[in-house]
Order: sequence, then structure tokens, then C-alpha cells
Amino acid sequence: MSSSTVHFASSPEVDAQVVPKPNPIRKSRPKPPAYGIYGPLVLGFAFSYDELDKRAFERLPEYRELSQQSPRPDHKMMIRSHNLIYSLCADIDHLWPQAFKGWVRDPDTGNGMYVVGLSSNRDSDRLRMPTPAHAEKMQKILKCGQAQWYPDLIPPSKTDSIASVCPVFKLYALI
Repeated sequence: MSSSTVHFASSPEVDAQVVPKPNPIRKSRPKPPAYGIYGPLVLGFAFSYDELDKRAFERLPEYRELSQQSPRPDHKMMIRSHNLIYSLCADIDHLWPQAFKGWVRDPDTGNGMYVVGLSSNRDSDRLRMPTPAHAEKMQKILKCGQAQWYPDLIPPSKTDSIASVCPVFKLYALI
């Protein structure tokens, strides 16, 4: 019988110093302006009443029918054109499902106007902001100007005003 010898490959020596793996550099997401400093603001794409009327005429057959009946916009027509904001929110739903109808002040005229809202600095459910790339895609879909921060004109909800007057209601609102 012949004896056979088994040779094992030597393992490489382990360096006593362990080099930490570098963390990937992440860009921090933009944050909305502070409510306490700037007041209530909404980030969104704004639409004037005239723009909404024009878009409603293009998109809504019932609006066209009403406009043929009356040369001046009546109450039914205004409701349909103002509710068009919900359709515009639905147009970008695949990119930004939390889009909402907002009411803001036009910084140039001081008048109110509707926005397709993307973020709000006073609502914890709407603090998240889109990336610039997402905002650009939404702008192209909506065929409008850039998203901007506007002063929010929607008053606090009725429960907020009741809760500030009646502490018992505030307790029940939390339950």
C-alpha cells in the first residue's frame, strides 16, 4: 500500500484592520417650507378660471352643450369647469396618486385660483414632494406652467375650529 498525502491550499491571511464599507451618497429629498414661518402653502400647478373654462370646453361634452344654451357661463358651467381639476388630478395619478384639488392666492393679482396640488405644508399626509423629474413629467401631461408654492386659501377644517373652541370635542376627535 502506498500512502498518499493530501495537501491543503493555505488560506490567505486576514488583515486585522477591517475597512468599513462606504455608505452610498443619497440626495436628501426637498422639504416644504416651514408652516410656522411661511404660513399655509400649497405646491401645485395653478389654473385660472379662464383656463379651466377653456379646458372644460375642450374636454367635456356637457360643458359644450351648456355653453351653446347660454353665451355667458352660468352656475352649472362654472361647477363643471371648477371640478375639471379632479380630472386633471386623475391625469397624473400614475405619477402622483396623492394629487389634490387646492384653492390658492394668485401672487400677481391676489385673486383665488385652483391648483392641482402636489404638496401642502400644513397637512402631514401631504408633506411629501415630487422630485424635479416627476414634476416635469406632470407638467408635460397637464400642459401648464411649472409647479410653484402658493398661499393656501382653504380655511382649516370645521373640526379644527370647533376643537379650538371646545376642548371636549378635541378629545373626542382624537379617539
